[in-house]
Amino acid sequence: MMYSYYAMALLKIPCPFKRYLTMAQLTQFATVVAYSFVCVTMWPSGQRDWRAYTAICTQVWEMVSLFALFSLFYKKSYGNQKKGTAKESRTTNTIRLEGFAAATKYPTKIVSAAAKTPPVQTVNKATNRPSWSIVQ
Repeated sequence: MMYSYYAMALLKIPCPFKRYLTMAQLTQFATVVAYSFVCVTMWPSGQRDWRAYTAICTQVWEMVSLFALFSLFYKKSYGNQKKGTAKESRTTNTIRLEGFAAATKYPTKIVSAAAKTPPVQTVNKATNRPSWSIVQ
């Protein structure tokens, strides 16, 4: 699932299941913590040493910290959404796609409009070079 999201993000394709992917990851983190505690209780007494406990504690710490980070991300991204927000997001994506379709249909109009617009150049007063200069 994550690799499909990475591929879509790389290709600048809006991901329709991003929210559910985050929910799946939160579930995965919680499941790993629960599984770790089940494993500790089921270990034979002879195999319980400090290395095993260190490994379990490290794994639980990592999963809890990732759960906290992802849940903060989830609340920030999706927690305050109202019912109209998803519709607005869909409308924005539709406008983007329509803009892309127009750009492929009328490329000469876009290029000529861009040629008429003068580039904005600012000059750094300390170095007397334009802002787009490679040399710093």
